[in-house]
Amino acid sequence: MATFKVPAKSIRWLTDQAFSTRKREVTLEVSETVSFYNTFWDGGSKNTYRAVKLETGETASLVTGSSPWSAVAEGKTVSLEPGIAVVEETVFCGKVMALRVHVHPENITALLNPPHRQTA
Repeated sequence: MATFKVPAKSIRWLTDQAFSTRKREVTLEVSETVSFYNTFWDGGSKNTYRAVKLETGETASLVTGSSPWSAVAEGKTVSLEPGIAVVEETVFCGKVMALRVHVHPENITALLNPPHRQTA
């Protein structure tokens, strides 16, 4: 797994599909899996996950439950399929802290250079 920071504007076309947060920097994780954690509110903190189809921009939210007893996704690790990115928003003590984008290694070039932005 490779992790690095990118300017938010370079992948805003993707993150805006999932969340309206305007952060200046986004952490990009290149991996074949993604793990879900802190999926329920605890002391004003929570992670929220949304999957985005890279080709169409369609989104899907992860159903997480609202308590530790109903948090069905908590601690689960799933395979990340090519063509799908998972955008994670972290809220800590009530403040949006960061966006993290989980992307399959096959999609890193398409993510940073989407077809509508490529130059000849």
